[in-house]
Amino acid sequence: MESTEHLEGVVRSFIVNELLEGSENGELTHTTHLVKGGIVDSINVLRLVDFLEEEYDIEVEPTDIRQFITIENIARIVHQRMSS
Repeated sequence: MESTEHLEGVVRSFIVNELLEGSENGELTHTTHLVKGGIVDSINVLRLVDFLEEEYDIEVEPTDIRQFITIENIARIVHQRMSS
């Protein structure tokens, strides 16, 4: 199973390459608030959910999505879903 550190890297990479189209300015950390920081919007969160469900064969619950506020949180949630 993937470590949370690896998952953080995968999530960050997806955000930078797919959602920000490679234009990340170096301020995106594992604890950056993604919505308040203007990194993602609701549409991009859904794109991220689709990616994670496909990539890791998991089901992200609506209650999980409310916690998609940092890369660190997202990785933790994905790790938990993979374990159950």
